[in-house]
Amino acid sequence: MAVHPTNAKYPDAVALAYDPQNCKLTCIYNDHSMYIWDVRDIKRVGKSYSFLFHSACIWGVDMYPVLEDNTTSAMPHGCFITCSSDDTIRVWNLDPSLPLLNETLYKRNIYSTDLMKVLYVDPDLTYLKDLDTSVAGTADKNDSSYDSRNGVRSLRISPDGKQLASGDRAGNIRIHDLKTLQELCRIEAHDAEVLCLEYSRPESGHRLLASASRDRLIHVFNVDEEYNFVQTLDDHSSSITAVKFLHSAQQLQMVSCGADKSIIFRQLQSTPGGSQIQFSRGHNVAGKTTLYDMEVDSGQKHILTACQDRSIRVYNVNTGKHSKSFKGSISEDGSLIKVVLDNSGIYAATSCTDKTLCIYDYYSGECMATMYGHSELVTGLKFTNDCRKLISASGDGCIFVWKVPHDMVVTMHARLSQQAARLGKKLLQSSSISLEKEYLVDPPPELLDPNSSPNDPANYRFTLTQLPFWAKKQMSEHTSPPLSLSNKQRDLPRGRWAQRLDTGEIKVKSVYDNDSVIQMPGNQGLNQTASWRFKDVAEKETEQLTLDTGQHGRENI
Repeated sequence: MAVHPTNAKYPDAVALAYDPQNCKLTCIYNDHSMYIWDVRDIKRVGKSYSFLFHSACIWGVDMYPVLEDNTTSAMPHGCFITCSSDDTIRVWNLDPSLPLLNETLYKRNIYSTDLMKVLYVDPDLTYLKDLDTSVAGTADKNDSSYDSRNGVRSLRISPDGKQLASGDRAGNIRIHDLKTLQELCRIEAHDAEVLCLEYSRPESGHRLLASASRDRLIHVFNVDEEYNFVQTLDDHSSSITAVKFLHSAQQLQMVSCGADKSIIFRQLQSTPGGSQIQFSRGHNVAGKTTLYDMEVDSGQKHILTACQDRSIRVYNVNTGKHSKSFKGSISEDGSLIKVVLDNSGIYAATSCTDKTLCIYDYYSGECMATMYGHSELVTGLKFTNDCRKLISASGDGCIFVWKVPHDMVVTMHARLSQQAARLGKKLLQSSSISLEKEYLVDPPPELLDPNSSPNDPANYRFTLTQLPFWAKKQMSEHTSPPLSLSNKQRDLPRGRWAQRLDTGEIKVKSVYDNDSVIQMPGNQGLNQTASWRFKDVAEKETEQLTLDTGQHGRENI
Protein backbone atom coordinates (compact mmCIF):
# COMPACT_ATOMS: atom_id res chain seq x y z
CA MET A 1 0.00 0.00 0.00
CA ALA A 2 1.38 3.39 -1.00
CA VAL A 3 2.25 5.88 1.70
CA HIS A 4 -0.03 8.88 1.99
CA PRO A 5 1.79 12.10 0.94
CA THR A 6 2.49 14.38 3.87
CA ASN A 7 1.73 17.63 2.02
CA ALA A 8 -1.35 16.44 0.15
CA LYS A 9 -4.62 18.34 0.44
CA TYR A 10 -8.00 17.04 -0.58
CA PRO A 11 -11.35 18.64 -1.40
CA ASP A 12 -14.64 17.57 0.11
CA ALA A 13 -17.28 15.51 -1.63
CA VAL A 14 -20.49 17.50 -2.04
CA ALA A 15 -22.60 15.15 -4.18
CA LEU A 16 -22.80 11.42 -4.89
CA ALA A 17 -24.67 9.33 -7.46
CA TYR A 18 -24.55 5.54 -7.72
CA ASP A 19 -25.25 3.53 -10.86
CA PRO A 20 -26.21 0.02 -9.68
CA GLN A 21 -26.30 -1.42 -13.20
CA ASN A 22 -22.68 -0.54 -14.01
CA CYS A 23 -21.45 -0.38 -10.39
CA LYS A 24 -20.18 3.19 -10.86
CA LEU A 25 -20.02 5.84 -8.17
CA THR A 26 -19.90 9.45 -9.38
CA CYS A 27 -18.49 11.99 -6.93
CA ILE A 28 -18.60 15.77 -7.22
CA TYR A 29 -16.07 17.66 -5.09
CA ASN A 30 -15.98 21.25 -3.92
CA ASP A 31 -13.04 22.07 -6.19
CA HIS A 32 -15.50 21.52 -9.09
CA SER A 33 -13.92 18.22 -10.10
CA MET A 34 -15.81 15.04 -10.93
CA TYR A 35 -14.60 11.46 -10.48
CA ILE A 36 -16.33 8.27 -11.58
CA TRP A 37 -15.20 5.28 -9.52
CA ASP A 38 -15.61 1.63 -10.41
CA VAL A 39 -16.80 -0.06 -7.21
CA ARG A 40 -17.57 -3.48 -8.64
CA ASP A 41 -15.04 -4.93 -6.22
CA ILE A 42 -15.11 -2.88 -3.03
CA LYS A 43 -11.62 -4.10 -2.14
CA ARG A 44 -10.20 -3.02 -5.48
CA VAL A 45 -11.72 0.35 -6.34
CA GLY A 46 -10.68 1.78 -9.70
CA LYS A 47 -11.12 5.07 -11.49
CA SER A 48 -13.11 5.04 -14.71
CA TYR A 49 -13.15 8.74 -15.54
CA SER A 50 -12.09 12.01 -13.98
CA PHE A 51 -12.60 15.64 -14.97
CA LEU A 52 -10.81 18.64 -13.46
CA PHE A 53 -12.05 22.21 -13.90
CA HIS A 54 -11.59 25.70 -12.55
CA SER A 55 -13.43 26.17 -9.26
CA ALA A 56 -14.07 29.93 -9.64
CA CYS A 57 -14.47 32.70 -12.19
CA ILE A 58 -12.16 32.47 -15.23
CA TRP A 59 -10.72 35.86 -16.13
CA GLY A 60 -8.59 35.30 -19.20
CA VAL A 61 -7.52 32.94 -21.97
CA ASP A 62 -4.52 33.07 -24.31
CA MET A 63 -3.33 30.79 -27.11
CA TYR A 64 0.22 29.54 -27.31
CA PRO A 65 1.76 31.17 -30.41
CA VAL A 66 2.84 29.27 -33.51
CA LEU A 67 6.62 29.44 -33.79
CA GLU A 68 8.64 29.19 -37.00
CA ASP A 69 11.13 26.94 -35.22
CA ASN A 70 9.21 24.14 -33.52
CA THR A 71 12.33 22.90 -31.76
CA THR A 72 12.22 25.92 -29.43
CA SER A 73 8.57 25.44 -28.53
CA ALA A 74 7.94 25.08 -24.81
CA MET A 75 4.46 23.60 -25.29
CA PRO A 76 2.86 21.13 -27.67
CA HIS A 77 0.94 22.42 -30.64
CA GLY A 78 -2.57 23.74 -29.90
CA CYS A 79 -2.21 24.54 -26.19
CA PHE A 80 -4.04 27.42 -24.55
CA ILE A 81 -3.84 28.85 -21.02
CA THR A 82 -6.52 30.16 -18.66
CA CYS A 83 -6.41 31.98 -15.33
CA SER A 84 -9.00 32.10 -12.58
CA SER A 85 -9.97 33.42 -9.18
CA ASP A 86 -9.09 30.01 -7.72
CA ASP A 87 -5.42 31.13 -7.86
CA THR A 88 -4.51 28.69 -10.59
CA ILE A 89 -3.22 28.96 -14.15
CA ARG A 90 -4.12 25.94 -16.25
CA VAL A 91 -2.75 24.63 -19.52
CA TRP A 92 -5.20 22.85 -21.84
CA ASN A 93 -4.87 20.95 -25.09
CA LEU A 94 -7.77 19.57 -27.15
CA ASP A 95 -5.74 17.86 -29.88
CA PRO A 96 -6.65 14.15 -29.80
CA SER A 97 -3.56 13.29 -31.85
CA LEU A 98 -1.19 14.69 -29.22
CA PRO A 99 1.28 11.91 -28.33
CA LEU A 100 1.34 10.63 -24.79
CA LEU A 101 5.07 11.25 -24.51
CA ASN A 102 6.73 14.41 -25.80
CA GLU A 103 9.80 16.45 -25.02
CA THR A 104 7.93 19.16 -23.10
CA LEU A 105 6.66 19.36 -19.54
CA TYR A 106 3.06 19.10 -20.70
CA LYS A 107 1.83 15.55 -21.16
CA ARG A 108 -1.37 13.57 -21.02
CA ASN A 109 -2.21 12.26 -17.57
CA ILE A 110 -4.71 9.97 -15.91
CA TYR A 111 -6.60 12.82 -14.27
CA SER A 112 -7.81 14.60 -17.39
CA THR A 113 -7.63 14.16 -21.13
CA ASP A 114 -7.64 17.94 -21.73
CA LEU A 115 -5.81 19.46 -18.75
CA MET A 116 -2.05 19.30 -19.26
CA LYS A 117 -0.75 21.19 -16.23
CA VAL A 118 -1.86 23.29 -13.27
CA LEU A 119 0.23 26.16 -11.94
CA TYR A 120 -0.72 26.97 -8.35
CA VAL A 121 -0.08 30.65 -7.67
CA ASP A 122 -1.10 30.31 -4.01
CA PRO A 123 0.99 27.52 -2.39
CA ASP A 124 -1.53 27.21 0.45
CA LEU A 125 -4.39 26.45 -2.00
CA THR A 126 -6.65 28.68 0.08
CA TYR A 127 -9.16 29.46 -2.65
CA LEU A 128 -8.98 26.27 -4.67
CA LYS A 129 -12.08 24.95 -2.95
CA ASP A 130 -15.49 26.47 -3.39
CA LEU A 131 -15.96 28.52 -0.23
CA ASP A 132 -19.71 28.72 -0.73
CA THR A 133 -20.04 25.03 0.11
CA SER A 134 -17.09 24.65 2.47
CA VAL A 135 -19.36 24.62 5.52
CA ALA A 136 -22.02 21.96 5.51
CA GLY A 137 -25.56 23.25 5.60
CA THR A 138 -24.64 26.87 4.91
CA ALA A 139 -24.80 28.90 1.71
CA ASP A 140 -23.36 32.18 2.86
CA LYS A 141 -21.45 33.75 -0.02
CA ASN A 142 -20.14 36.62 2.10
CA ASP A 143 -17.29 34.65 3.58
CA SER A 144 -14.84 36.96 5.33
CA SER A 145 -11.87 34.94 4.08
CA TYR A 146 -12.81 35.77 0.49
CA ASP A 147 -11.71 39.41 0.35
CA SER A 148 -11.80 39.85 -3.46
CA ARG A 149 -8.02 40.25 -3.49
CA ASN A 150 -7.26 36.71 -4.59
CA GLY A 151 -7.07 35.17 -8.01
CA VAL A 152 -5.18 35.66 -11.26
CA ARG A 153 -6.86 38.46 -13.17
CA SER A 154 -4.96 38.58 -16.48
CA LEU A 155 -2.25 36.74 -18.40
CA ARG A 156 -0.24 36.99 -21.60
CA ILE A 157 2.23 34.68 -23.36
CA SER A 158 5.35 36.29 -24.78
CA PRO A 159 5.60 36.28 -28.62
CA ASP A 160 8.60 33.93 -28.51
CA GLY A 161 6.61 31.42 -26.44
CA LYS A 162 9.18 31.26 -23.65
CA GLN A 163 7.60 33.22 -20.80
CA LEU A 164 4.20 33.77 -19.25
CA ALA A 165 3.21 37.04 -17.56
CA SER A 166 0.27 37.02 -15.14
CA GLY A 167 -1.28 39.72 -13.00
CA ASP A 168 -3.29 39.04 -9.86
CA ARG A 169 -6.04 40.99 -8.12
CA ALA A 170 -3.62 42.39 -5.55
CA GLY A 171 -1.58 44.21 -8.22
CA ASN A 172 1.35 41.78 -8.45
CA ILE A 173 2.89 40.64 -11.74
CA ARG A 174 4.55 37.22 -11.99
CA ILE A 175 6.79 35.98 -14.78
CA HIS A 176 7.09 32.22 -15.30
CA ASP A 177 9.34 30.19 -17.56
CA LEU A 178 7.01 28.06 -19.69
CA LYS A 179 9.56 25.26 -20.13
CA THR A 180 9.96 24.66 -16.40
CA LEU A 181 7.04 26.65 -14.88
CA GLN A 182 9.55 28.22 -12.51
CA GLU A 183 8.81 31.74 -11.30
CA LEU A 184 11.46 34.06 -12.73
CA CYS A 185 10.42 37.25 -10.96
CA ARG A 186 7.60 38.89 -9.06
CA ILE A 187 6.83 42.59 -9.36
CA GLU A 188 4.67 44.53 -6.93
CA ALA A 189 3.51 46.85 -9.65
CA HIS A 190 0.04 48.19 -8.83
CA ASP A 191 -2.20 49.04 -5.89
CA ALA A 192 -5.23 47.39 -7.52
CA GLU A 193 -5.94 44.43 -9.74
CA VAL A 194 -4.04 44.12 -13.01
CA LEU A 195 -6.65 44.34 -15.75
CA CYS A 196 -4.43 43.91 -18.80
CA LEU A 197 -0.95 42.71 -19.82
CA GLU A 198 0.57 43.13 -23.26
CA TYR A 199 3.90 42.27 -24.92
CA SER A 200 5.31 44.27 -27.82
CA ARG A 201 5.70 42.45 -31.12
CA PRO A 202 9.17 41.26 -32.18
CA GLU A 203 9.12 43.22 -35.46
CA SER A 204 9.12 46.46 -33.46
CA GLY A 205 12.73 45.92 -32.43
CA HIS A 206 11.90 46.27 -28.71
CA ARG A 207 10.86 43.67 -26.16
CA LEU A 208 8.56 45.43 -23.73
CA LEU A 209 5.78 44.46 -21.34
CA ALA A 210 2.99 46.88 -20.42
CA SER A 211 0.60 46.43 -17.49
CA ALA A 212 -2.64 48.34 -16.94
CA SER A 213 -4.58 48.42 -13.72
CA ARG A 214 -7.61 49.74 -11.94
CA ASP A 215 -5.31 52.23 -10.18
CA ARG A 216 -5.24 54.32 -13.42
CA LEU A 217 -1.57 53.59 -14.10
CA ILE A 218 0.35 51.93 -16.94
CA HIS A 219 3.78 50.50 -16.19
CA VAL A 220 6.29 49.61 -18.91
CA PHE A 221 9.02 47.00 -18.31
CA ASN A 222 12.04 46.00 -20.37
CA VAL A 223 12.03 42.24 -21.01
CA ASP A 224 15.69 42.13 -22.08
CA GLU A 225 16.79 43.67 -18.77
CA GLU A 226 14.98 41.11 -16.59
CA TYR A 227 11.82 43.20 -16.54
CA ASN A 228 13.39 46.34 -15.17
CA PHE A 229 11.03 49.26 -14.74
CA VAL A 230 11.10 51.73 -17.66
CA GLN A 231 8.22 54.20 -17.41
CA THR A 232 4.91 54.95 -15.70
CA LEU A 233 2.05 56.63 -17.55
CA ASP A 234 -0.70 58.30 -15.53
CA ASP A 235 -2.74 60.20 -18.13
CA HIS A 236 -5.97 58.24 -17.58
CA SER A 237 -8.49 59.44 -15.02
CA SER A 238 -10.15 56.07 -14.41
CA SER A 239 -9.55 52.34 -14.68
CA ILE A 240 -7.57 51.25 -17.73
CA THR A 241 -9.31 48.31 -19.39
CA ALA A 242 -6.95 47.58 -22.32
CA VAL A 243 -3.49 48.44 -23.64
CA LYS A 244 -1.98 47.42 -26.99
CA PHE A 245 1.33 47.74 -28.80
CA LEU A 246 1.41 48.24 -32.55
CA HIS A 247 4.11 48.84 -35.11
CA SER A 248 2.91 51.36 -37.67
CA ALA A 249 4.93 53.47 -40.12
CA GLN A 250 8.20 52.05 -38.76
CA GLN A 251 7.35 53.37 -35.31
CA LEU A 252 6.34 51.64 -32.11
CA GLN A 253 3.09 52.92 -30.66
CA MET A 254 1.10 52.20 -27.51
CA VAL A 255 -2.67 52.64 -27.36
CA SER A 256 -4.80 52.42 -24.22
CA CYS A 257 -8.47 52.85 -23.39
CA GLY A 258 -10.38 52.94 -20.14
CA ALA A 259 -13.51 53.67 -18.17
CA ASP A 260 -12.88 57.42 -18.58
CA LYS A 261 -14.20 57.05 -22.16
CA SER A 262 -10.87 58.07 -23.68
CA ILE A 263 -8.38 56.51 -26.10
CA ILE A 264 -4.78 57.70 -25.83
CA PHE A 265 -2.21 57.12 -28.57
CA ARG A 266 1.48 57.27 -27.64
CA GLN A 267 4.65 57.10 -29.71
CA LEU A 268 8.06 55.80 -28.70
CA GLN A 269 10.53 58.68 -28.62
CA SER A 270 14.18 58.03 -29.27
CA THR A 271 16.55 59.51 -26.72
CA PRO A 272 20.18 60.54 -27.32
CA GLY A 273 22.16 57.33 -27.61
CA GLY A 274 18.99 55.23 -27.42
CA SER A 275 19.67 54.31 -23.81
CA GLN A 276 16.18 55.18 -22.52
CA ILE A 277 12.72 54.16 -23.64
CA GLN A 278 10.05 56.83 -23.31
CA PHE A 279 6.53 57.06 -24.71
CA SER A 280 5.11 60.50 -25.42
CA ARG A 281 1.44 61.32 -25.69
CA GLY A 282 0.00 61.85 -29.17
CA HIS A 283 -3.66 61.75 -30.14
CA ASN A 284 -6.35 61.75 -27.48
CA VAL A 285 -9.84 60.60 -28.45
CA ALA A 286 -12.77 61.37 -26.16
CA GLY A 287 -15.46 58.76 -26.62
CA LYS A 288 -19.15 58.78 -25.78
CA THR A 289 -19.31 55.62 -23.68
CA THR A 290 -17.09 53.48 -21.48
CA LEU A 291 -14.59 51.34 -23.41
CA TYR A 292 -14.16 47.81 -22.05
CA ASP A 293 -11.80 46.20 -24.56
CA MET A 294 -9.67 46.92 -27.60
CA GLU A 295 -8.19 44.98 -30.52
CA VAL A 296 -5.73 45.80 -33.32
CA ASP A 297 -6.50 44.76 -36.90
CA SER A 298 -4.18 42.53 -38.93
CA GLY A 299 -2.64 45.45 -40.81
CA GLN A 300 -2.04 47.43 -37.59
CA LYS A 301 -3.71 50.45 -39.16
CA HIS A 302 -6.90 50.53 -37.11
CA ILE A 303 -8.07 49.65 -33.61
CA LEU A 304 -11.44 48.22 -32.61
CA THR A 305 -13.05 49.17 -29.31
CA ALA A 306 -15.82 47.38 -27.41
CA CYS A 307 -18.19 50.06 -26.15
CA GLN A 308 -20.77 50.18 -23.40
CA ASP A 309 -23.56 50.88 -25.91
CA ARG A 310 -22.89 47.49 -27.60
CA SER A 311 -21.15 49.08 -30.59
CA ILE A 312 -17.75 48.38 -32.11
CA ARG A 313 -16.03 51.61 -33.05
CA VAL A 314 -12.99 51.63 -35.32
CA TYR A 315 -10.31 54.35 -35.17
CA ASN A 316 -7.41 55.17 -37.46
CA VAL A 317 -4.04 54.66 -35.79
CA ASN A 318 -2.21 57.46 -37.61
CA THR A 319 -4.84 60.18 -37.22
CA GLY A 320 -6.87 58.96 -34.25
CA LYS A 321 -10.08 59.70 -36.15
CA HIS A 322 -13.18 57.57 -36.02
CA SER A 323 -13.41 55.45 -39.20
CA LYS A 324 -16.58 53.45 -38.81
CA SER A 325 -18.79 51.69 -36.30
CA PHE A 326 -21.13 48.73 -36.36
CA LYS A 327 -23.31 46.87 -33.93
CA GLY A 328 -21.46 44.33 -31.80
CA SER A 329 -24.39 42.46 -30.27
CA ILE A 330 -27.87 41.45 -31.32
CA SER A 331 -29.18 42.21 -27.85
CA GLU A 332 -30.89 45.42 -26.87
CA ASP A 333 -29.59 45.29 -23.31
CA GLY A 334 -26.21 45.04 -21.64
CA SER A 335 -22.71 46.21 -22.57
CA LEU A 336 -20.03 44.90 -24.91
CA ILE A 337 -17.09 43.75 -22.80
CA LYS A 338 -14.86 41.73 -25.15
CA VAL A 339 -13.81 41.92 -28.79
CA VAL A 340 -11.19 39.76 -30.50
CA LEU A 341 -10.16 39.23 -34.12
CA ASP A 342 -9.05 35.98 -35.72
CA ASN A 343 -5.50 35.68 -37.09
CA SER A 344 -6.62 36.72 -40.58
CA GLY A 345 -8.41 39.82 -39.32
CA ILE A 346 -11.69 39.07 -41.11
CA TYR A 347 -14.04 38.11 -38.27
CA ALA A 348 -14.52 39.74 -34.89
CA ALA A 349 -15.93 37.78 -31.95
CA THR A 350 -17.70 39.72 -29.19
CA SER A 351 -19.23 39.01 -25.81
CA CYS A 352 -21.98 40.95 -24.11
CA THR A 353 -23.08 41.19 -20.50
CA ASP A 354 -26.31 39.40 -21.44
CA LYS A 355 -24.13 36.23 -21.69
CA THR A 356 -24.33 36.01 -25.50
CA LEU A 357 -21.52 35.67 -28.05
CA CYS A 358 -21.53 36.97 -31.62
CA ILE A 359 -19.22 36.79 -34.62
CA TYR A 360 -19.24 39.71 -37.06
CA ASP A 361 -17.64 40.34 -40.40
CA TYR A 362 -15.16 43.11 -39.66
CA TYR A 363 -15.46 44.66 -43.13
CA SER A 364 -19.22 44.48 -43.71
CA GLY A 365 -20.46 44.53 -40.10
CA GLU A 366 -22.75 41.57 -40.81
CA CYS A 367 -23.54 39.19 -37.96
CA MET A 368 -22.29 35.75 -38.99
CA ALA A 369 -23.15 33.70 -35.89
CA THR A 370 -24.69 33.97 -32.43
CA MET A 371 -23.95 31.63 -29.53
CA TYR A 372 -25.58 31.02 -26.16
CA GLY A 373 -24.74 28.70 -23.30
CA HIS A 374 -22.77 30.39 -20.53
CA SER A 375 -24.60 31.08 -17.28
CA GLU A 376 -22.44 34.15 -16.56
CA LEU A 377 -20.87 36.82 -18.74
CA VAL A 378 -17.94 35.80 -20.92
CA THR A 379 -14.66 37.27 -19.69
CA GLY A 380 -12.25 35.75 -22.23
CA LEU A 381 -12.36 35.08 -25.97
CA LYS A 382 -9.75 33.66 -28.34
CA PHE A 383 -9.67 32.09 -31.80
CA THR A 384 -7.43 29.07 -32.14
CA ASN A 385 -4.36 29.36 -34.35
CA ASP A 386 -5.91 27.23 -37.08
CA CYS A 387 -9.07 29.42 -37.06
CA ARG A 388 -11.28 26.35 -36.69
CA LYS A 389 -12.50 26.96 -33.15
CA LEU A 390 -13.40 29.79 -30.81
CA ILE A 391 -12.61 29.43 -27.10
CA SER A 392 -14.71 31.30 -24.55
CA ALA A 393 -14.13 31.52 -20.79
CA SER A 394 -16.78 32.75 -18.42
CA GLY A 395 -17.46 33.81 -14.87
CA ASP A 396 -19.31 30.53 -14.34
CA GLY A 397 -15.96 28.71 -14.33
CA CYS A 398 -16.64 26.99 -17.66
CA ILE A 399 -14.63 26.92 -20.88
CA PHE A 400 -16.61 26.46 -24.07
CA VAL A 401 -15.05 25.50 -27.39
CA TRP A 402 -17.14 26.51 -30.40
CA LYS A 403 -16.66 25.05 -33.86
CA VAL A 404 -16.39 27.71 -36.57
CA PRO A 405 -18.39 27.00 -39.78
CA HIS A 406 -16.35 25.50 -42.59
CA ASP A 407 -17.04 28.34 -45.04
CA MET A 408 -15.67 30.87 -42.59
CA VAL A 409 -12.58 28.71 -41.99
CA VAL A 410 -11.90 28.56 -45.73
CA THR A 411 -12.22 32.34 -45.98
CA MET A 412 -9.80 32.92 -43.10
CA HIS A 413 -7.25 30.46 -44.46
CA ALA A 414 -7.40 32.08 -47.89
CA ARG A 415 -6.69 35.47 -46.34
CA LEU A 416 -3.80 34.05 -44.31
CA SER A 417 -2.31 32.56 -47.48
CA GLN A 418 -2.56 35.92 -49.23
CA GLN A 419 -0.90 37.69 -46.31
CA ALA A 420 1.93 35.14 -46.20
CA ALA A 421 2.48 35.40 -49.96
CA ARG A 422 2.54 39.18 -49.78
CA LEU A 423 5.25 39.07 -47.12
CA GLY A 424 7.18 36.34 -48.92
CA LYS A 425 6.74 33.93 -46.02
CA LYS A 426 5.57 30.36 -45.87
CA LEU A 427 2.23 29.75 -44.20
CA LEU A 428 2.81 28.07 -40.86
CA GLN A 429 1.53 24.53 -40.44
CA SER A 430 -1.14 25.30 -37.86
CA SER A 431 -2.78 27.87 -40.14
CA SER A 432 -2.68 25.83 -43.36
CA ILE A 433 -5.97 24.51 -44.56
CA SER A 434 -6.66 20.80 -44.49
CA LEU A 435 -9.66 18.60 -44.04
CA GLU A 436 -10.37 17.62 -40.48
CA LYS A 437 -9.08 14.22 -39.51
CA GLU A 438 -12.34 13.06 -38.02
CA TYR A 439 -13.97 13.11 -41.47
CA LEU A 440 -11.19 11.26 -43.28
CA VAL A 441 -10.93 7.48 -43.12
CA ASP A 442 -8.61 5.42 -45.31
CA PRO A 443 -10.71 2.91 -47.33
CA PRO A 444 -9.78 -0.76 -47.10
CA PRO A 445 -7.85 -2.20 -50.08
CA GLU A 446 -10.77 -4.51 -50.93
CA LEU A 447 -12.95 -1.51 -51.64
CA LEU A 448 -10.68 -0.31 -54.43
CA ASP A 449 -10.14 -3.78 -55.95
CA PRO A 450 -13.21 -4.97 -57.92
CA ASN A 451 -11.88 -8.54 -58.04
CA SER A 452 -11.17 -8.90 -54.34
CA SER A 453 -14.70 -9.92 -53.30
CA PRO A 454 -16.90 -10.83 -56.27
CA ASN A 455 -19.56 -12.43 -54.09
CA ASP A 456 -21.27 -11.10 -51.03
CA PRO A 457 -20.28 -12.82 -47.79
CA ALA A 458 -22.73 -15.24 -46.25
CA ASN A 459 -23.49 -13.06 -43.22
CA TYR A 460 -24.07 -9.93 -45.31
CA ARG A 461 -27.64 -8.56 -45.20
CA PHE A 462 -28.78 -5.64 -47.32
CA THR A 463 -31.06 -3.21 -45.49
CA LEU A 464 -32.95 -0.06 -46.42
CA THR A 465 -33.75 1.09 -42.92
CA GLN A 466 -31.84 4.38 -43.23
CA LEU A 467 -33.74 5.56 -46.31
CA PRO A 468 -37.06 7.44 -46.41
CA PHE A 469 -40.13 5.64 -47.67
CA TRP A 470 -40.20 7.33 -51.07
CA ALA A 471 -36.64 6.09 -51.75
CA LYS A 472 -37.46 2.60 -50.49
CA LYS A 473 -40.37 2.35 -52.93
CA GLN A 474 -38.13 3.29 -55.86
CA MET A 475 -35.52 0.69 -54.91
CA SER A 476 -38.10 -2.05 -54.23
CA GLU A 477 -38.28 -2.85 -57.95
CA HIS A 478 -34.70 -4.14 -57.91
CA THR A 479 -34.34 -5.40 -54.37
CA SER A 480 -36.62 -7.24 -52.03
CA PRO A 481 -38.01 -4.87 -49.41
CA PRO A 482 -37.63 -5.54 -45.73
CA LEU A 483 -40.21 -7.61 -44.00
CA SER A 484 -41.58 -4.60 -42.16
CA LEU A 485 -42.51 -2.93 -45.50
CA SER A 486 -44.11 -5.96 -47.13
CA ASN A 487 -46.54 -6.37 -44.28
CA LYS A 488 -49.46 -4.19 -45.41
CA GLN A 489 -51.62 -5.04 -42.44
CA ARG A 490 -49.44 -3.07 -40.04
CA ASP A 491 -50.02 0.63 -39.72
CA LEU A 492 -47.26 2.76 -41.12
CA PRO A 493 -45.63 5.15 -38.68
CA ARG A 494 -46.41 8.82 -39.02
CA GLY A 495 -43.74 11.18 -40.27
CA ARG A 496 -41.73 11.21 -43.47
CA TRP A 497 -38.59 9.79 -41.87
CA ALA A 498 -40.31 7.58 -39.28
CA GLN A 499 -39.90 3.82 -39.47
CA ARG A 500 -40.85 0.81 -37.43
CA LEU A 501 -38.32 -1.44 -35.75
CA ASP A 502 -38.17 -5.07 -36.75
CA THR A 503 -39.31 -7.57 -34.18
CA GLY A 504 -36.58 -8.25 -31.70
CA GLU A 505 -35.00 -6.94 -28.56
CA ILE A 506 -33.71 -3.39 -28.26
CA LYS A 507 -30.11 -3.38 -27.12
CA VAL A 508 -28.85 -0.54 -24.96
CA LYS A 509 -25.19 0.40 -25.10
CA SER A 510 -23.44 2.25 -22.31
CA VAL A 511 -20.29 4.34 -22.34
CA TYR A 512 -19.14 2.28 -19.38
CA ASP A 513 -18.91 -0.90 -21.47
CA ASN A 514 -15.54 0.06 -22.93
CA ASP A 515 -14.10 2.28 -20.22
CA SER A 516 -10.58 1.60 -19.06
CA VAL A 517 -10.72 1.17 -15.30
CA ILE A 518 -7.52 1.91 -13.43
CA GLN A 519 -7.48 -0.75 -10.77
CA MET A 520 -6.19 -0.09 -7.29
CA PRO A 521 -4.18 -2.73 -5.34
CA GLY A 522 -6.11 -4.57 -2.67
CA ASN A 523 -5.15 -5.17 0.94
CA GLN A 524 -6.45 -7.91 3.20
CA GLY A 525 -6.33 -5.63 6.24
CA LEU A 526 -8.90 -3.22 4.83
CA ASN A 527 -12.20 -2.54 6.57
CA GLN A 528 -15.21 -0.43 5.68
CA THR A 529 -13.59 2.80 6.82
CA ALA A 530 -10.27 2.16 5.12
CA SER A 531 -8.86 4.17 2.25
CA TRP A 532 -7.29 3.19 -1.04
CA ARG A 533 -4.28 5.00 -2.41
CA PHE A 534 -1.97 4.92 -5.41
CA LYS A 535 1.48 6.36 -5.66
CA ASP A 536 2.51 8.14 -8.83
CA VAL A 537 5.99 7.03 -9.94
CA ALA A 538 6.81 8.91 -13.13
CA GLU A 539 9.95 6.90 -13.85
CA LYS A 540 7.96 3.62 -13.92
CA GLU A 541 4.99 5.27 -15.68
CA THR A 542 2.56 4.31 -12.91
CA GLU A 543 -0.04 6.69 -11.58
CA GLN A 544 -1.40 7.73 -8.21
CA LEU A 545 -5.00 7.95 -7.26
CA THR A 546 -6.47 8.34 -3.81
CA LEU A 547 -9.93 7.58 -2.56
CA ASP A 548 -10.19 8.76 1.07
CA THR A 549 -13.82 8.52 2.06
CA GLY A 550 -14.77 10.95 -0.72
CA GLN A 551 -11.38 12.68 -0.99
CA HIS A 552 -8.67 12.50 -3.65
CA GLY A 553 -5.41 14.15 -4.58
CA ARG A 554 -4.39 16.42 -7.44
CA GLU A 555 -0.73 16.93 -6.63
CA ASN A 556 0.61 15.25 -9.77
CA ILE A 557 -0.78 17.73 -12.28
